[in-house]
Amino acid sequence: MAARDRPARLLLGRGPVVARLSALGPADGRDASARAAIGDSASLARPPGRVMSVAQIHEPVRAQAAPAAVKRRQSQRWRRVAMCLAMATTIVYLVLRALFTMNLSSPLGVAFSLMLYAAECYGGLLLFLFFFQIWDVRNPPPAPVLRGRTVDVLIPTYNEDAQLLRGTISAALSIDYPHRTYVLDDGNRADVQALCEELGADYITRTTNQHAKAGNLNHALERTDGEFVVVLDADHVVERHFIDRLVGYFVDEQMGFVQTPHAFYNFDAFQGVLNYERGKYWEEGMLFYNVTQPGKNRWNSVSFCGSAAMFRRKALEDVGLVATESITEDMLTGLRMHAKGWKSLFVNERLISAMAAEDISSFTTQRLRWGEGNLGIFAIDNPLTMKGLTLAQRICYLGSMLSWTTGVQKLLIYGTPMLMLLTGVAPVNKLTWQFALLVGVYLAAVWTGVKVASNGYGWLVAIELTQMISFWTQVRCTWRAIFKRKRARFIVTAKRRSQSKSVLRHLAPQITIIAVSALAILWALSRYLLHLSHDLIGLTIGSALLIIYSYLAWVVIGRALRSRDRRCSWRHPVALHVDYEATFDDGTKIQGHGVTRDINETGCGLVAFEALGGAAEIDMTIRAADRAVFCRGIIRSQTSAARGRGAKGPPPQAVLYGIEFEQPNKEQLNELWWMGAQFAVGLHYERFSGGQFGLAPVDRLPKRSDEWQFELPVSLWLNDDHTAEAVTRTLGAKTMTVLMPDTSVTTQPARIDLETPFGRVDTWAELVDLRLRTVAGYYVQEARYRFRHLSPESNFVLQATLRQRHSKTLTPMLHSLPNRRPPESLRRTGLVMGTTGIAAAAVLLVVVLFNRDDVALTRAELGFMTDRLHDRLVEMTHRVKLETEADEARLWRLREVMTDLEHQAEVQRIDEAIATSNPKGVEGKILKAASLQKLKREEEAESIYGALLAKVDDLDVDQRKWEMILSAARNASHLGNFAEAAKRYALLEQYGPLTEEVRLEYAGVLLRIGRADEAEQLLAQGTPTFADLKFLAKIYASTGHFGKAVEVYNQMLAMQPGDPDALIGKADNLSWMHQHDQAAAIYRQLLKRDGGKQDVQKRLAEALLYGKHYPEALRLYAGLLEGARQQQDLWNGFLMAAAGSPTLQKSEQALLDWLYQQRDRNHSIDFLKSLASAEAQHGKLAHSVELLEPLVEREPHDTDLRLQLADTLHKLKRYEEADAQYRRLLAETEPPTVLTSETTPAEAPSE
Repeated sequence: MAARDRPARLLLGRGPVVARLSALGPADGRDASARAAIGDSASLARPPGRVMSVAQIHEPVRAQAAPAAVKRRQSQRWRRVAMCLAMATTIVYLVLRALFTMNLSSPLGVAFSLMLYAAECYGGLLLFLFFFQIWDVRNPPPAPVLRGRTVDVLIPTYNEDAQLLRGTISAALSIDYPHRTYVLDDGNRADVQALCEELGADYITRTTNQHAKAGNLNHALERTDGEFVVVLDADHVVERHFIDRLVGYFVDEQMGFVQTPHAFYNFDAFQGVLNYERGKYWEEGMLFYNVTQPGKNRWNSVSFCGSAAMFRRKALEDVGLVATESITEDMLTGLRMHAKGWKSLFVNERLISAMAAEDISSFTTQRLRWGEGNLGIFAIDNPLTMKGLTLAQRICYLGSMLSWTTGVQKLLIYGTPMLMLLTGVAPVNKLTWQFALLVGVYLAAVWTGVKVASNGYGWLVAIELTQMISFWTQVRCTWRAIFKRKRARFIVTAKRRSQSKSVLRHLAPQITIIAVSALAILWALSRYLLHLSHDLIGLTIGSALLIIYSYLAWVVIGRALRSRDRRCSWRHPVALHVDYEATFDDGTKIQGHGVTRDINETGCGLVAFEALGGAAEIDMTIRAADRAVFCRGIIRSQTSAARGRGAKGPPPQAVLYGIEFEQPNKEQLNELWWMGAQFAVGLHYERFSGGQFGLAPVDRLPKRSDEWQFELPVSLWLNDDHTAEAVTRTLGAKTMTVLMPDTSVTTQPARIDLETPFGRVDTWAELVDLRLRTVAGYYVQEARYRFRHLSPESNFVLQATLRQRHSKTLTPMLHSLPNRRPPESLRRTGLVMGTTGIAAAAVLLVVVLFNRDDVALTRAELGFMTDRLHDRLVEMTHRVKLETEADEARLWRLREVMTDLEHQAEVQRIDEAIATSNPKGVEGKILKAASLQKLKREEEAESIYGALLAKVDDLDVDQRKWEMILSAARNASHLGNFAEAAKRYALLEQYGPLTEEVRLEYAGVLLRIGRADEAEQLLAQGTPTFADLKFLAKIYASTGHFGKAVEVYNQMLAMQPGDPDALIGKADNLSWMHQHDQAAAIYRQLLKRDGGKQDVQKRLAEALLYGKHYPEALRLYAGLLEGARQQQDLWNGFLMAAAGSPTLQKSEQALLDWLYQQRDRNHSIDFLKSLASAEAQHGKLAHSVELLEPLVEREPHDTDLRLQLADTLHKLKRYEEADAQYRRLLAETEPPTVLTSETTPAEAPSE
């Protein structure tokens, strides 16, 4: 009889399942009694559960097809807009980067710029390839099942243990569609062969392992004859309708293969990001299988992923079966099929669940093989040149293969800030806010584009974390694909064990990132603190980036070092109803209801609400959907719950028991595998993503704010002869939700028994809401019941339970959550602190050994001065040099320190040495210009400043630019080039605010070049200070706006009442406005308050003089000259006051006589005129004439002077001489204009 014609050896799972304990349990008498105590087979029988066909599974899809299609079109439109904007922004960014931001100042700057720019350009290429592949994400509609076809299911295996294979083989045998299951054992193991014989699968082996997995598959393909071939990995637990779901697509004779996603059941694997409490799960394959692969349907370029796929045998034979030239046989096989014209399709529905890499060693080994193999295909069948492919297929394959080189780009990205901080050379020419805005817009556009285009699967933080895990592996696979391609080996990924005993070598890249980041940050910080660098912006940005990268590396290290799961098989977290009977050593039996916390084929976690710790064994009936399994177990551990903090009432009675199943038989193992790897996994995928691997969204009951998650066993008496055993999902004071078999639900009120840690809730409940769900190929119902007629006892128990919803010990026990595997914090902290400590020590050692002068300067700047330090600083002034930029910065600091110490000789020495040097760097040139300025060699300094101003943007720090421009402006002022100085002061405002001192300087320069209005505007900006007002008043006075000046002085006096400078300024301006009496009053006020200050007395005397109060002014001048007759600036005032006074006192007359004697010492015309007037006023006309005659000869055209002489001569009765002077005056005076129309000759004036 042909193998295909043999009857099926396993019936469980095919069609309706009825739990028959008599068939599943042991056959001894004690087991019969145990089952009788729990309930015999008849009482446990269920109405036939509804097993879904493919058409039934997708009924919701058809019902929602029209609105879903509209929503999909709208989503596609927005996705494409986001992708176009992201690509356009990327192109603009890259163009602007190339044109305006490259650092071309040095060879190192050019190298760093090109390195970063190359990484950005490569990222742009990968982004385009990604967007091209996902331009149109489409999922094919379900296809009718093709009947009567032959199908072979191939399960290649090498070193996986038999216990793992049992679940895979059992699930494969349970597939609904008629098929043959073959186990391809490349390990040639007797226990696997025995397992196949036990389960009913065909066993194929070979004598060699040539070509690894590809050779194993080809060997089997040559010995089988099914029209279609399904390839599963050794850890794949397949859904029953796998073939039914896919075979219909092969109605198209050109369909070569159909691929389905790889999903995992060990959610807490190394590669995943998991949060059970929030229902969030992400692993890197989700983006690929939910977005990229569906996008490739449009281009007929779906990637074959090695398994979970169905092939047409004819298509495989057309390309020579599975490719053996590459260690990634899947990619190369799919590529060749596409080149031959075969079609491919991706069906985005979770039809298998597998075991993800548990630790970093397995993960990196697997990814290294994938990346090396995919990139190696370029040397075998290059998709860019291979015949038969369309342009779109070439682009898609290029994108898939180049995605394994992303690590090289990330290495450049990670390394750029490290190199920037270590060398002080930035990869851009200038870090400005414009550049920050450009980068911000670019990143925002790209991140938004990826997020929107990825349909929610582009979790950026998780993607970056995955890149941190994989970058070095991708660098290695790129290197090996290019330079060591012929040495590639197929390495089988370890299942249920670590690939390597040591994980540290796999963590070396992440440890290096943290260590080098710490080294770079500490090095750059020390350079900044020692003033060897002024680039605070670069230090801040570089440090921030490295801290982010180090945090990602820290998370990776923590995940890799977390405690290992000691179980050989993954425990699936799930809450299933359990009926148990515990037997104690004395023969006592306890029956009850509990709930599982987790389960696998070897044991489970059982939560019971009574003490079972002394039981010798425990018999359990575990139920899921409409299936049940009887198992006997042994209690291996127990954990009791404690009362929650602040909770009132009795303590909870809940114990978590660790149960080990006792020698389960084949049927029991199969059921346990189904409950864990299929039912539990299906529930969690619904919880995590709402059907992310399915075509239909999950229709859940709406959440209620008055219900909380409690998973408790509940029995529902739905009618007289039908009882349903279920588990609550949520519980509230008035309602509960339960997940129960589809056939159990009725609309009639049900009596419920709800087991809780505080006792039993026994009441009636009515159905208020219902949702049909599909889990692991079975219909189940999520039902909400409202309690009716709660007794006081039941209400007390219910309320006590609800009060424990925040208990840290009880609540986790009643949630089906996995045991957390926290990172080994001590080990991780020690590892990271050790590496960073070494980096810090290295930085400190280098700083101390090679920067002793800078350390000394820093100590001096901080005020830690000692004699030894002082001597070292002085010694440094004797070896001044300007050979490097570090020398320039060091000399600048040394000069400032010596200036603060008032060591003028050392400062002079430094300036002279700098003045004779020829610095190359900008800092050195600034220092030389400043030194020349100090040495009063402004002309030489000006030539340097002129050259520096032409390259002012070469300076990295705005503060340094500001200081240099200010020095240049002051230098121009010293040279008298005020117009150029004004330009430089104006330029200064672009690099920082003007200080009060500088603003006054600038205003003074503007005043010097006649731009008083601008000076006024400059000082009036914002809220002027007292000094600003003082200078503004001077500007008003200098331009003749005395009234405005008085107003400003009034403002000053409002700010500082009684200020002497403001009072004097106000009085001066009043005097210039001819308001001499008001001015004199202010001067008198000052003299009265502050005493007889000479300056104020002089101002008062002048005010009285010009106010024609001559006697009072005369007394003040005389008093000022008393004992200080040599003050010639007072002589004129005294003489003018004397000339206006009718009489003189004796002392005043004596002073006048003394001044007459000084006539030969002071030849000022004003002095001599005033002296002459005073002498004439007081009767000494001859003295007056004696003084005036020489003056008239000196100034013959001074009519006032000549008139004064004529009048004095006339008073001396020297009339002829007087008349001569008068005639001279008349001759020099023009006659008045005569209006001839109104004046006759007779009326004309005579001479």
